[in-house]
Amino acid sequence: MFNTAEIMRGKYSDNTGPDEVVIDLEGAGIDLPNDYATTEPSEDMPLYKLVYRPQFGYHLAPVDKPEGHLGPMHNGNYAKVDHFIKKALERKLGHVYTNVLSVHDRFETPAQYAFLSQ
Repeated sequence: MFNTAEIMRGKYSDNTGPDEVVIDLEGAGIDLPNDYATTEPSEDMPLYKLVYRPQFGYHLAPVDKPEGHLGPMHNGNYAKVDHFIKKALERKLGHVYTNVLSVHDRFETPAQYAFLSQ
């Protein structure tokens, strides 16, 4: 589907989380033509958003954040997005862009974050 991304597990990933996610294209300002097939979010395929940071570019992050946790942070996972999304990001940025985005889907409690930051 045009609004989904396949998760690719990195070498150092903890191998948790969904295998595929639904991307909130509307929230990212990306319009699909009316006849494009889309998928609705579900428990197996949660809703993720496109997040842009000037120093890093685009990444995907879950829309739902666990209460009382810090994050999201990169977890070693990447997502392969549809060619349509790649082209839409290129139009927004004004230059060639990748169809593989980092996934920031790791959350930590404040205590975990403090311990791991020492």
